[in-house]
Amino acid sequence: GSGKTTLINYLLRKIPQAIHVGIINNTLVQPQELLRMICQEFELDITNVENTVLLTRFYNYLLEKYSKHERVILIIDEAQNLPEKSLEEIRMLSNLESEKEHLIQMILVGQPQLKEKLRRKSLEQFVQRVTVYCHLNALDRIHVDHYIRHRLTVAGAQNLDIFDPEARDEIFKHSHGIPRLINILCDSALVYGYADDV
Repeated sequence: GSGKTTLINYLLRKIPQAIHVGIINNTLVQPQELLRMICQEFELDITNVENTVLLTRFYNYLLEKYSKHERVILIIDEAQNLPEKSLEEIRMLSNLESEKEHLIQMILVGQPQLKEKLRRKSLEQFVQRVTVYCHLNALDRIHVDHYIRHRLTVAGAQNLDIFDPEARDEIFKHSHGIPRLINILCDSALVYGYADDV
């Protein structure tokens, strides 16, 4: 509820046409299923293709895009659900490179459990491949106010102070600064306020 999917969607709207993006959302899969899903996401024909051929077919796809100076990005959402063997498969995909450059960039997006999983000794080699980390923190009290006002503005509200300071204190307290929970609490408050004509 901190905005990961919103950020992914924002990124997708901003990506230039010369970049090919695949998104995997169903992550409770074993390595061979994952590779098959990745190939499908990039619209590769995998009908009646044995699993042993999948990696070669995907590598050839990456080389073709590289020769055209086109980049390939794989986004894996809910990555905390990936089994360790599937993470190892992703590490192997990161080995696919030309003489000088990586052929694919991967973005793993997940909940805090992903961070915990990556601390395992067995995933040490995988973690060595990670070049950038980012953690979305909860909003502080001031940012909760800004967030509520922004959402009201987007919704077309005339009165941006419809939630008084005491209400915003309670929203912050009970949401712990998590945007999805702020949305739920504010929505419920507005519905009950409307029903009670207040």
